[in-house]
Amino acid sequence: MAGTNIFVDKNVVAEIKARFEGGEIKPGVASEKDFLDLLVQQPCSSSLNPLPYGLEGNIQGLPDVDLVHEQLRIALADLAHAIPDVKVWPKSYERAETQTTLDSCHPYFSKGMEFLTL
Repeated sequence: MAGTNIFVDKNVVAEIKARFEGGEIKPGVASEKDFLDLLVQQPCSSSLNPLPYGLEGNIQGLPDVDLVHEQLRIALADLAHAIPDVKVWPKSYERAETQTTLDSCHPYFSKGMEFLTL
């Protein structure tokens, strides 16, 4: 996994949070022997990008910029606590960049919503 960029969603972050603390497997938690275990092997040159986590939001539909930023803050904090030595990139998102990303997702989500209502 050297140099791999991994986009993480809420499921992956939740699994990381449940399994690791301070870069170590939590006591009493069985290792699953999957790619997540590779993240704590030193040196880990992979990086995690929590943008999918932020875009998921907590609502049905495309979240607004403030919700995305709040979700990203949570993801960054959870990852820093669970696996502090793993690179998370980017460390922050600018409001304008986030809005551009959301705007680019509107056509995709609109098509998905049309499909669900047919």
